[in-house]
Amino acid sequence: MKKIFNAFLALAMVITAGMSLTSCTSNDDNPTTPQNSLAQQLVGEWINEYDYDGTGDILIVTIYHFYGDGTCWKELNLRQGNEVFDQTDSRYATSQSTYTIDASGRVVMTVRDADRDTEETEVLTFDGTHLSVTYVEKPIIMVRATDAQIRFYQAESDALHGGSDDDGSDDGGVAEGHPFSESVVGEIVGSDGLAYAADAKGRLPEGVSAVAMVAYRSETRGLAIALSDDGFMNWRTATGASGAAAHTPAVSGQTWKLPSQAEWKQMFKANGNDEGYTGLNTAITTAGGTALREDSYYWSSTELDSDDAYVVLLDGGYALWDRVNRGLGVLRVRACLAF
Repeated sequence: MKKIFNAFLALAMVITAGMSLTSCTSNDDNPTTPQNSLAQQLVGEWINEYDYDGTGDILIVTIYHFYGDGTCWKELNLRQGNEVFDQTDSRYATSQSTYTIDASGRVVMTVRDADRDTEETEVLTFDGTHLSVTYVEKPIIMVRATDAQIRFYQAESDALHGGSDDDGSDDGGVAEGHPFSESVVGEIVGSDGLAYAADAKGRLPEGVSAVAMVAYRSETRGLAIALSDDGFMNWRTATGASGAAAHTPAVSGQTWKLPSQAEWKQMFKANGNDEGYTGLNTAITTAGGTALREDSYYWSSTELDSDDAYVVLLDGGYALWDRVNRGLGVLRVRACLAF
């Protein structure tokens, strides 16, 4: 294994050097956000399994993680058979880096290696479907990674480290996000437009904050509830541009809104039952948010008639429905995301 490890490290250095164009000064404090439409298509995880020895027995797995705010993460894993080894044996990983995309689809990455305290530039080509790069004069095509693949490498890495520190905290490093389509109820929503495990709130990537919790999922859609209220408003303000829609922080690729009556019920039911709110509150606080206020009314976006809208009263563990005049009532507002 030591022989394989040494060969892997040598190749990793060649790969990095082969793709390096110039040495860059640190720009961690000023990441540049990609400016064209290809950027949103690039967001997510990309993977390639490089046949190191030509037999398929030893694979060098390259994974790129691109976020919507112009930051990225790159790692190389050595896989032998069904076993993956992380940095203590043969894993080369960068710290959080930055990237831009030009009009021709060139992805220019400023890759920062925290261990060696260096920065280098890599250039990849993105056509909207594939991401390509040349390693040691060999073209490599990256394809979108599945959630199962990413979780496989994470699980193997965590297992190698023993899973957690002596104090019980997770030592998995920077958390990896995944698309809402792969999320589950209770997960954190980051400002980068990705979902994260609920216990990852202290390990989010640099520049990413927890802003919501996945509160409902079906096969095709879902809802996430903001981690805090937006204060008291009348209905017209709550449903307007300066109401729930203006909730901050913003979420990449998503729009805040006021939940409808049906959406409130879906979130209550997915976290307990549609007549109670305690389960939803528990999930919100677990995700690091502020619970919905008891003995309080919250607006829904659902109009009852020409004058009134539906509101929900949180009282003694129950979610009770009532009607309030849209022009006169001043009630609490909690925003949500529909994806």
